[in-house]
Amino acid sequence: MIDNHLFEGKSFREIGRLLGRSPSTTLREVAKNGDSLHYSPEFAHKAAVNRRHTQERSKIGSNPKLKAYILEKLALWWAPEAIAGRWNKENRH
Repeated sequence: MIDNHLFEGKSFREIGRLLGRSPSTTLREVAKNGDSLHYSPEFAHKAAVNRRHTQERSKIGSNPKLKAYILEKLALWWAPEAIAGRWNKENRH
């Protein structure tokens, strides 16, 4: 729907109102997945799936030592902020 409204020259405010979304949400969606002249829902979906898979290969997933450290500290009821702070302090280069 966004692509049709953009093609018709409607503003992000109008599109947001028609879709029941904030104009800033509409603007961010188009900025992330297209431009004001070319927006494809199919491309947006593929890009979202790709971003999700990229996030799965995160810093934690690619570092077994870090993952074990986090799991160990979580089992001891450490706060995530404390885990991150201690990890960074102990593993400075």
